[in-house]
Amino acid sequence: MAPKKAPKARADAKAKPKAAAKGAAKAAARPEEKKEPTPQERLNSLLDEFFSCYDSDADGQLERVEWLEGEEKRLGKHEFGPKIRKQVFQWFKDSGAEGSASDGMYLSRAKWEEAMLKLCVEESEIGTDEPAELAEWILEKKAKPLFRVIDAEQAEIKHTTPEELRAIKDQFKSLDRNANGVLELSELQDILQKVSKGDLSPGDIKTLFDDINKSHSGAVTFDEFFDYMFVVQHPEKAKGAVPSYPLTIDFKDLKHRLDEATAIGRNVLVLASGKQQVGTYFQYQNNLPLDCKQMIAEIYVNKSKTNAEWQEKTKETLMTAMNSSGFCKPIFMWFGNSAFDWKGFCSEDGFPDDVFASKEVWTIERAFEMKLIDDMQKLNLGIEDEKKWKDFQLHIVSECDLEFANQHLFDKIPHYDDLAILVIDPNSAD
Repeated sequence: MAPKKAPKARADAKAKPKAAAKGAAKAAARPEEKKEPTPQERLNSLLDEFFSCYDSDADGQLERVEWLEGEEKRLGKHEFGPKIRKQVFQWFKDSGAEGSASDGMYLSRAKWEEAMLKLCVEESEIGTDEPAELAEWILEKKAKPLFRVIDAEQAEIKHTTPEELRAIKDQFKSLDRNANGVLELSELQDILQKVSKGDLSPGDIKTLFDDINKSHSGAVTFDEFFDYMFVVQHPEKAKGAVPSYPLTIDFKDLKHRLDEATAIGRNVLVLASGKQQVGTYFQYQNNLPLDCKQMIAEIYVNKSKTNAEWQEKTKETLMTAMNSSGFCKPIFMWFGNSAFDWKGFCSEDGFPDDVFASKEVWTIERAFEMKLIDDMQKLNLGIEDEKKWKDFQLHIVSECDLEFANQHLFDKIPHYDDLAILVIDPNSAD
């Protein structure tokens, strides 16, 4: 992920927090400065990480396919034959999974933990009243093989090694004193104050925290912590970490790749390779939809709406996306299997074609000049290194593959060569 640029007025103020972060990573490894979680907190934290390795879409529950794929990774393809697969699926059902194989089966987080603890207690003969011993047994006998596979997958995505990824995970855990899976300001504040020897003001520490917490949630996730620490420790690698598009990805990596494109200011063309799950994913995101198939039908087939009427509607959608109660939202531009001609449709009075370009071209100033945002929103979007403005993005989604896109979409979508093109591996969305 591309490193974040500090506003010029804050360059000196941000230099100290970044330098302190290097010391924080070292200090995090010093036992005398760590407050160890209780044995029960350690067990809970382990179960959280173990569960997350199966929960690839991070929705808090396990779908049948997620569970089977996770167990295949943990056990290895050679060991995961038909007999073992049947046993694993039966455990899933017996643990309280709801639904059917045809319509979808899901196991809640609570039921998974209850069943997993019961299984581990039976196999290890270690009771839940010995959480430290039980956690160690689960780690060695159950979790580690899956952690190694997941670390390798995540390391490839994050342009690092599995060893470095695991080291940063350990640093994160050492700072996460209450073992709740995120870092609050107080948890980062303590360690930064120690390593800075009083050089950092409370405002500097808050600046660093906000720099790490890109989601502005008030708590730093591991992904946010990793992205920041990787840039701090390896600025030369971070500069070369921008992907070369088009990029073929697993469906489960879609969110990370969308965030990556957002960070570098690129709009995204997602090619679903015929997988309907991709379109469904975007339907449930916080975005504003524009259905290109509907536009084709109403303008050219049914002729129920004029081109001018759709020009006005798309302009309204664009303005709302750039000012949604003071924030920005992505536009979900659904192509389906169509090839709507946006180059021919775009106009300076409606939906400008430069909206499809990168943030270097489609700037806050450009949107303001075209009267798509007002003075107040222009000032609002310009603060904090344009954090809100980065959330405005086009998510152009087609059912088709790269071959179709290069033949039929390249001359229909403005600034096609400037898009972050993500091609879903069709084998990853089954």
